[in-house]
Amino acid sequence: MLPIYLAAYAGYIIFGAIWFTYAIWMTSFVRKQMGPGLKFLHKEDPSLGEKYDCFRRKDINKWNKCEIYFCALFLFPIRVMIFFWGSFLGSVFLRFGTMCHNPDKGYSCLRRAFIKCSAYFWSRVALIGLGFYWIRREKLNISDYDPSYPRDAAEKHKNAPAPIVVSNHVSFIDIFLYMCVREVPSFLAKAEIKKYPIFGGGATALGTIFLQRDNKDKRNDVTTQIEKRVDDFAKNPGTTPPVLIFPEGTTSNGEYILSFKKGAFANMTPLRMYAVKYTNKNFSPAFDTLGIGKLFLFIMLQFRNSVTVYDLGVFYPDYLNLKGEEDWQEYATRVKHIYVKALGLKATDMGFQDMITYQKNLTKDIEM
Repeated sequence: MLPIYLAAYAGYIIFGAIWFTYAIWMTSFVRKQMGPGLKFLHKEDPSLGEKYDCFRRKDINKWNKCEIYFCALFLFPIRVMIFFWGSFLGSVFLRFGTMCHNPDKGYSCLRRAFIKCSAYFWSRVALIGLGFYWIRREKLNISDYDPSYPRDAAEKHKNAPAPIVVSNHVSFIDIFLYMCVREVPSFLAKAEIKKYPIFGGGATALGTIFLQRDNKDKRNDVTTQIEKRVDDFAKNPGTTPPVLIFPEGTTSNGEYILSFKKGAFANMTPLRMYAVKYTNKNFSPAFDTLGIGKLFLFIMLQFRNSVTVYDLGVFYPDYLNLKGEEDWQEYATRVKHIYVKALGLKATDMGFQDMITYQKNLTKDIEM
C-alpha cells in the first residue's frame, strides 16, 4: 500500500507545483494586460473620446480586480476548455450535417433540423464557457415604438417567418446568441471569417454569405446572393435558413445605434427584428477598442456575464408604400428609430470607417 500513498503524494506535489507555476504566470499576465496593456485607453485624448463616444470603452475604472484575479486563478482554464470544446464540436457537427452536400443547393428537412439542433446545443455550451449561464429573452411589440405601424399587422405577423433577420451589433458573442434563437440563421459576415480555424467551417456550413468589405466590385455579388436567399426562402421557408444581417456593419460600445447599411433593406422585404443588450454591472462585453484577445480574456475573467435578447417580431414595410430605389433609407430609418426607442440607446451616423479612424488615432502614439 505504501507505493500507492507515495504515488498519491507525488501526484499532489506535482499538481501543486503546476498550479503554483500557473498562478504566478497568470497573475503576472493579467496584471500586464490591465496595466501596460490598457495604456492606450488610460492615455486617451478627451476630445477624441468625446468625438467618437459611440466606440469608447468607459468601464475600465469600474472593473472588479478581485473578481478578475479569482477567475484567472480558478475558473479560466475550465472555461477555456468548455468554450473551446463547444466551438470545436459545434463546427464538427455542422460540417457533418453538410457532408457530401453543397449548402448553396438548400437542405432537406432532416438535414436542416440536424444543423439547427447542433448549432443551438454547441453554441449554448460555448456561451456557458464564456460565463453566460442564462440568456434572458423578452418579446416586444414594434407598434409600441412606432405608433404609425399597424398594430393589427404587428400582432398577426409576430411569429411569421422572414427571410432576413436584423439586429444591433455589440460583440462577437452576438453570433453565438443568435445560433440559440429558433431560426438559427446563417449570417452576412466579412470574408476573413471563412479562413478562421474552427469558426470558418461552421460559418460555411450554416450557409453564411461572405462580404469582402474592401472590394467594391464584390459588393454587388453580395446583393445578388441576398436576393437569391430571399427567393429561396419564399419557395422553401422550412428548409432555407434566413440570413442575419447586422445593418450597422460593425460594433458599437452598446450605448448607440450606428448608421445602417443598405443590404438588409434593399429588397424591401419583411425583416424579423431581434436585439441584444448586455447588462454586466462592472464590465462590458462590447467589442469596442480592447481587441479580440483582451476582450476574450476579460470576458472569461468575470464570475457571470448577462445579456437580454429581445424579439420584436416581423416588420412588414408594405404600409410605407416604398417604391423608389433610394426608399430603402426610409425603411432603414424606421427600423433604426425602433431600435433606439426599444433599447433606450442613442442614434449616431457614424459607422465602420469612423471606428477604424478612432482606433488608429487612439493607438498611434502608444506602443501596444
